[in-house]
Amino acid sequence: MRWYVWLVMAIMLAAIAAPRSAVTQEPLERPESAPVGCLFAFAGDEQDVPARNKLWMLCDGRSLAVRDYPLLFRRIGWAYGLGSDPVGRSTFRVPDLRGVFLRGLDRDAQGETTRRDRDATDRQPHRSGLQSEDSTGNEGNRVGSCQTFATANPGFIVEPSGEHQHTYAGATKPGGDLDEGYSQYGAYGTHRQTQKLDGNGKHSHKITGGDSETRPVNVAVNWIIRVR
Repeated sequence: MRWYVWLVMAIMLAAIAAPRSAVTQEPLERPESAPVGCLFAFAGDEQDVPARNKLWMLCDGRSLAVRDYPLLFRRIGWAYGLGSDPVGRSTFRVPDLRGVFLRGLDRDAQGETTRRDRDATDRQPHRSGLQSEDSTGNEGNRVGSCQTFATANPGFIVEPSGEHQHTYAGATKPGGDLDEGYSQYGAYGTHRQTQKLDGNGKHSHKITGGDSETRPVNVAVNWIIRVR
């Protein structure tokens, strides 16, 4: 039998003997697919998150034991909260990305900022910004920090003096002479009189309308994190 026949048979036998897990593994479940701590936007529902080898987890802010996920803890630490054991510090949290947008940290590898995030120094701890009972985690211009709702100043201007005019229906005195400030209706006949308010007529204007939040067009996904 020729040598190449033996080669084909050897390849076929090797394929048959290969571990089944290597053939059936999904790309996201292969160890080389992504580093631990990496985030993916998953287009399926939360119950469909790849979980055969428990490599991926929904970013729902859950508390994990440091001993069970040592590599993930080395990557993210307590950036997203201390977890259910804030005293003993034996736990930590995965990011809670439900219903929020992600923003790139305004800092390069040398620690320099671009000032694109104009309020970076005021960023709150991750869980505190999400109105959670756990207010631990990184704050300021650091990974894991959070910003709450905000709207840029639209630039509306109202003159500070408040000087303006009002026209109202007044009356004349007997004989038809105008009486400044005389506004009582009577048998003398009515007319319209304009009076100018001085610079002390400051007042406010209420602006109504708008929605419950300021947001761009968006599509919902499930954020998942590589944990092992």
